[in-house]
Amino acid sequence: MRMRSGKARKTCGFMMESLERRELLDGVPLAAPTGLNISNTFSTSLILAWTDQSQFESGSRIQRSVDSLEWSTVGTVGADVTTFQDTGLAPNTTYYYRVVAFDLTSELASDPMTAATSSPLLQVGYDANGLSNLSYNGTTLLDLAANPADGFGLQDYKIIKWNSVVVTGLGNVGYTSTWDIDTHTLTYTYGWGQISVQYVQDVDRLNMIYTVHNTSSLNTIAGVNIFAMSMRFPVLPEGYTLTEPQVGTNKDGPSVIPADWQTGMLAVANDDVVKQLYVGYLTSVLTPTANQFVLWVGSTSFWSLPANWPMFDRPIAPLATDQYTVSLRFGPTGATARQLAPDVYAASDAQFPFQVNWSDHRGIGSVHLANSRIAGTSMRNPRGYFGGRFDVRTKIGLETFRKYLLHSADTSITVLQNTNAQGMIVWDLEGEQYPVINYVGEPRMLKDLAPEMEYRGAVDAYFKKFRDAGLRVGTLIRAQHLKLTSKGWRQVESANPYASIAAKIAYAHTRWGATLFYVDSNAVLKTGRLYDPLIFKKLNDTFPDCLIIPEHQSTRYYASTAPYQDLLLGETSTPDSARMAYAGAFSVTSVSMGDIDANHDQLVTAVRRGDILLFRGWFNAPENAKVTAIYNEAFPPAPVA
Repeated sequence: MRMRSGKARKTCGFMMESLERRELLDGVPLAAPTGLNISNTFSTSLILAWTDQSQFESGSRIQRSVDSLEWSTVGTVGADVTTFQDTGLAPNTTYYYRVVAFDLTSELASDPMTAATSSPLLQVGYDANGLSNLSYNGTTLLDLAANPADGFGLQDYKIIKWNSVVVTGLGNVGYTSTWDIDTHTLTYTYGWGQISVQYVQDVDRLNMIYTVHNTSSLNTIAGVNIFAMSMRFPVLPEGYTLTEPQVGTNKDGPSVIPADWQTGMLAVANDDVVKQLYVGYLTSVLTPTANQFVLWVGSTSFWSLPANWPMFDRPIAPLATDQYTVSLRFGPTGATARQLAPDVYAASDAQFPFQVNWSDHRGIGSVHLANSRIAGTSMRNPRGYFGGRFDVRTKIGLETFRKYLLHSADTSITVLQNTNAQGMIVWDLEGEQYPVINYVGEPRMLKDLAPEMEYRGAVDAYFKKFRDAGLRVGTLIRAQHLKLTSKGWRQVESANPYASIAAKIAYAHTRWGATLFYVDSNAVLKTGRLYDPLIFKKLNDTFPDCLIIPEHQSTRYYASTAPYQDLLLGETSTPDSARMAYAGAFSVTSVSMGDIDANHDQLVTAVRRGDILLFRGWFNAPENAKVTAIYNEAFPPAPVA
C-alpha cells in the first residue's frame, strides 16, 4: 500500500483550435523543419529525425523518393513529433527523404537528404533434421553441431480428459519427428496431437509459425510448453541477470523481448497482440557459464513460474487447431524494441489505444487527515483525526472536529496554491482506526466507519472548499471491499473488482465532484497478481473525466491510467517500456520521502515528458519548494512584461 502547469501542447487534427491559435498569433509564420538525419539504420527500415522549427504547425508529412524527383508521402505525424520509422524497404538500397511541415494554409519542406538501408546480416542454416544454426553480424547464437541439446523440443504438455481428469506429460518421449526441407517445417507427432514449426526467413527476421493440432475427439489440450531453441550470447545481454526470466504474456502489453549483446541485438516477438502466450527467455544451468537462455513459447504455465506471474491455459478443443506466430527480429545494437518490431506495436496501438485524456500535468498534493499514533487507541478520537483531543462522542467535540477539518482545508488550499497544484487526494478519509485495513478506501461507508465526517455536512463542506478554490479533489479507494468478521473489519477480495472500484468512484464523483483517484492494492491479496488491465480500460471508458492512479502497474495499465511511482523506491519516471508502447504515457510519482536533490535532473526530465509529482499537501513540507523549482525549471514561467 503506497502511497505540469504545464506547457500547452500543440495538437494535430483539431482544426478550429489550430485556426484560433493561428489567428491569435497572426504574423508567426510556418517554418520548414531542419536537421533531417537518419538516427538508426536497418536492412528494411530507416529511422528519421529532424528539428521542429514551427510553433504552431498542424503536423508533418514524411516523403520518400527513389530518384529525388518524384515524391510520395509515406507517413504523417502530429505537431511536435520529430521522428518517424519508414518500414518495408528493400535491403542495401538508397532512398531520398524530406519532411514537410504543414498548417491549414501552407506547407514548407525541409532540405532533402539521402539515406540507404543496410545489407542483410542474418544467416539461417538447416540440416537434415531442421534448423541447425543462427548467426547475426558474425555472431553465432545457435550451433547444433557444437551443442545438439540447444535445438527444438517440447518440454511438457497438459491435457484435460473427457472426464475432467488433468494429465501432464513430458514432451521428450513418445513422439516421432519429420522434417520437410522444402517448406522448412519440423513436425512432432504424439498419440494425443501434433506440433509443427515452420521457419520463414524475411531478410533480418526469422518467423516461426507453430501449429498445435488436437487429434483426440474427446480430450482437450490445455496447453503446451515449447522450448524453441537455446541461444548462447557472447556476453550477458543488457539488462539481463543470471536468474531472472525475460518473458512477455500479452497481458501487460505487446510481447517484444529485446536482447542486446553490444555488437548486435534481437527481439523475440509474439506477432499476435491479443491472445495470451508465454514468449521469451528462461535461464538455465548454463546461463552463468555460457550465457545460455532458453527461448520459451508456452500456452500453459510452467512449473517454475513465480506465484505472482499471470497463470493461464490456452485450450485446444477436440480435433481443433491453434497457431502461434513468433518472430526473431535482428538489428544493430542500441535499437529499441519498438524499432525492431514496429508492426507489433502498431497492432497493439490499434487494439489497445492510449486513452488517457488528461491535459493538466501540474503537481498533486496528498492529504492525510489522521494521526496513526493515536488512531485506534483513543476512545475520544478513535479515528485519530488531526491527533486532536476532542471527543467526537459529544456535540462540543463534533463541533471542534468540524472546525479542525475545515481549517485543515484552508491550510491545504494555501499549500496547493503556492505550489501551483491541480488538486489533492485524501489518503485516509475514513481515518485510521483499524490498522489492519488501512488504507480503508471505502467512501460509501463514512456513516459507519467515521460518523463525525457526516456531522452537519462536514465532509461535503470540506471538499467544497477545495472546489471553490478552483482545485480538483479526489480520494483513495481500494479494489477490495470491507467485510465485518468475528475479528473485526477485513479487506476481502471482490468477485468483480471492476464493479467494486466503479461503485466507489461513482459515489465520490457524484457526491463531491471527485476526479482524482488513487487505487490502493490493485492486485490479488493472496498472490499479488495484478488485476487485468482491461478492468482499468473499462473504468476509463466509464469515467473519462477522471484520472485513475493505480498503486501497481504493468505496461498496458498506461493505456488508460497514470500509474503510481515512488521516488523512495528509486522510481524517477515512467518506464521506457511504457513510453515505447504509448508515447503519451505518464506516471504520478510520489517524492515526499525520496531524495529529490540527488534525483533533481531526472525529475525535471520526467516532468518535461509529462509525469506528475505527488507531494505532501496538508502542510508546508520541506519538499514542496523543491517541487515548485522542478516545475519552474521544466517549464520556465513567462517573463513579466
